Amino acid sequence: DACYTTRCYNGLTCVVDPNESNGYRCEGECNPGFLGSDCRSRNDFAQGCTRKPCQNSGWCVQTGINHVCRCRLGYSGDECQYRKKCNAGVCVDDDACSSDPCLNGGTCTLSENSFNCECPENFEGEHCETEC
Repeated sequence: DACYTTRCYNGLTCVVDPNESNGYRCEGECNPGFLGSDCRSRNDFAQGCTRKPCQNSGWCVQTGINHVCRCRLGYSGDECQYRKKCNAGVCVDDDACSSDPCLNGGTCTLSENSFNCECPENFEGEHCETEC
């Protein structure tokens, strides 16, 4: 049988399939860090948590080939890179652009204690919310 001599690697299972030109197919999902039809190729970009991307003592959770950073109280951002300003127990983002306040393709730039939206053609307003 085709699966006796041919293997699928790193999370895949070999299934005999006479409809395939090689007589088998690999089923399942590649383990994190591998890709390709037989999961033999290393994907160094998928080593999410091994490269320790989370800053400020955030912790990393591997989700397939991706990762998510869980931030400590007082921090935010994809990699916990922003410190929140807190006042009487209420915290706000240091980076006013991190919440994507500009609508309709507007570009956010930080200004002192706030942000400005540069609006694309045909839009205006503080958040580029009004069509011209």
